[in-house]
Amino acid sequence: MHTTHIIIGSSAAGLSAATTLSRLDPQARIICISDEPEQPYNKCFLVDYVAADRSRQELFTLRAALAEHPHFTLLLGTSVTTIDPIGMTVTLGDGQRLSYDTLFMGMGGSPFIPAVPGISLSGVFTFYTLADIDKIMVYTAQRAVCKAVVVGAGLSGLECANALHARGIAVTMIERGDHILPHHTDRGGSDFIRKAAHQSGVAIMTNAQAHELIGQDGSIAGVLLADETLVPADLVIFTVGMRPHTGLAQRAGIALHGHHVAVDNRLQTNIPTIFAGGDLVAAPCSLTGALVPSTTWPDAVLQGSVAAYGMVGQTRLYPGVVGNTASHFFGFTIAACGRLQVSAERQSVVVASERAYSVFELEEGVLKAYSLIGASPTAAMTCRRALLTQQPISEQELRSV
Repeated sequence: MHTTHIIIGSSAAGLSAATTLSRLDPQARIICISDEPEQPYNKCFLVDYVAADRSRQELFTLRAALAEHPHFTLLLGTSVTTIDPIGMTVTLGDGQRLSYDTLFMGMGGSPFIPAVPGISLSGVFTFYTLADIDKIMVYTAQRAVCKAVVVGAGLSGLECANALHARGIAVTMIERGDHILPHHTDRGGSDFIRKAAHQSGVAIMTNAQAHELIGQDGSIAGVLLADETLVPADLVIFTVGMRPHTGLAQRAGIALHGHHVAVDNRLQTNIPTIFAGGDLVAAPCSLTGALVPSTTWPDAVLQGSVAAYGMVGQTRLYPGVVGNTASHFFGFTIAACGRLQVSAERQSVVVASERAYSVFELEEGVLKAYSLIGASPTAAMTCRRALLTQQPISEQELRSV
């Protein structure tokens, strides 16, 4: 009897695992289960779709070789309700039970939605899945949306605001913190991006919290802030973070690390036949070895591939989470890696101009974190290499990248 590999989730990690398994174990049965009804797609491209820089068809990622594989099955719009690690089965939402030899969990997470009065008004959305984007696109077209409020000024929020602005919508961003992108740049970098947003026509309000959503005839009309300021809006999008889907794993006795599934450098959980990757997991950090969340698309792809080797009994080690971030908005690129933190052990180097802003943090001449805004791809590669190799680099070298 042929081996059966079951994969829960069809995003970056899950699809990568399926693709690698089809090559490593061509006679095995591969079943990929997704609770989303759409064909597998690249979430990184959603913002380009909103901005009309990419067509809907360009979102989809399922390659013909895998789709036409004789032993590959893709179950869309299908939920998994339980995992039984002892019986080695999964139960689907319709009660059907499927047996597996190995299991990969790549079900990601869902956007966090705060408990704000008025959250159920028409015109209030999250910005996470293709279904979210489809609803936003339909709503903006049907209602001729002119003013939007984006709640949350992290990477997703800034990308969302930039895309809506590209569609001719006036955007105001609301951020409860005192500066934007606190995990990706310092206050100087935050001010640089905020100025670029303002010059593009996007307003960013910091130290501001959505207290209540105000409606008119059942639809959103504005956002009332905690200080009683009313921001008019006929569209509101929440981009305030993601929560991993760990319920299935927890009920199955799979070990967690905080809010994530814990995996080793083979992407294996505490149950030998079960592997995991993507937004769901905390994996070893490439620099410290500590378990940390991994939230980038390239990392998820690599994790899925490494896990597939383990699922067929071969050893391929995951080099560890790098935490590299790359994005672009308001006319500037941003590349960041490592976590910026003020400490006595770290030396901070800032290089600023009208068109770029960079901050580097070193410990004893070794690069530990950086944030580059408006820098060249070559500069980003140089910094990434220095951080990964942990070879000494001088302040002068950093100022010249």
